[in-house]
Amino acid sequence: MYTLYLILCLVPLVLALFVFIFKSTKSSDDSINLPPGSMGWPIVGETIEFLFGKPENFVFKRMNKYSPHIFKTN
Repeated sequence: MYTLYLILCLVPLVLALFVFIFKSTKSSDDSINLPPGSMGWPIVGETIEFLFGKPENFVFKRMNKYSPHIFKTN
């Protein structure tokens, strides 16, 4: 029983450490190459605004705000 408890405590700790090391070694220059725009809320992104508004207005607002050629959205 003690071994199971120890494993259940150590697995999340090791995973968190792995994620931290991976994030810290990743170059911060990766985000420079992204086009301008917003990623919206976590998980849902900007889907709510896109679906409940008019999709054309959603796109035109982004084109006016960021760039008529390319922008990112989620």
